[in-house]
Amino acid sequence: MVVAGFYFLQAEDALALIYPNGFDLSCMTASPILAVINESVDEWNSVVRQINPDSEINDFVGHDPDHVLKNMRSSA
Repeated sequence: MVVAGFYFLQAEDALALIYPNGFDLSCMTASPILAVINESVDEWNSVVRQINPDSEINDFVGHDPDHVLKNMRSSA
């Protein structure tokens, strides 16, 4: 894993550097994690999902005030 030019053996160490305040959407949007292959995207999604205090989000209301995510969702 390469994050901001650093190599981390543990995803938790990378998250501590990138998101020192934990799961805080207002800070997280300014520091996205970019992954180039779907497998990496799935891994990072899983890691970040573990620090999310809302274990399951079925509705974007309250989590997406500008409707960015809702507008990205596929209707299929």
